[in-house]
Amino acid sequence: MTYLLQKALKAYLVSVFSGSWSPSPPSGTMVQPRIVIGALPPKRHSQEQGEDFPFLVVRAVDGEDDDGDKKPEVTIDIIAGTWVPPDSDAETGTIESHRMGDKVRVALRKVGDGTGLLDSRYELQYPIKWKAGVRDSDGSEAGAQPHPYYYVTIKTRWLLPPVINPLPVTEEA
Repeated sequence: MTYLLQKALKAYLVSVFSGSWSPSPPSGTMVQPRIVIGALPPKRHSQEQGEDFPFLVVRAVDGEDDDGDKKPEVTIDIIAGTWVPPDSDAETGTIESHRMGDKVRVALRKVGDGTGLLDSRYELQYPIKWKAGVRDSDGSEAGAQPHPYYYVTIKTRWLLPPVINPLPVTEEA
């Protein structure tokens, strides 16, 4: 069910960001954010560096099932990546990343017309947490923003319906 939640969340975010525009490298052309599940595609050439900006990545990071009456729970991170022209200052980059992160957080509060139910079956749990920046090379999260790229991660928790009969691994959802 986790993959179905990610698909539903991606579809919801696509509708939320329809008509939203942010600068894209290298020219600063205004584009709609790319919204993907899991991770951005691998880069094959150095000139492709940054081509995915702006983006939102919907990523399941952990979960919990028990053998009782409790519903399964999953943590989904939504990583917002933005870019600003290199001659911009850090304030502009910070504002752009938080603008995108704020839009995600506001949209999440409106899921299911405010009920917190996505697709009538995935229940958003509060609080919604967020963190600015990226991990340092040692794995710590110091909030560093590698100009001209800026990031905000929104951490969400969802209750899922019980998994009764999952699809086989090879079958497409």
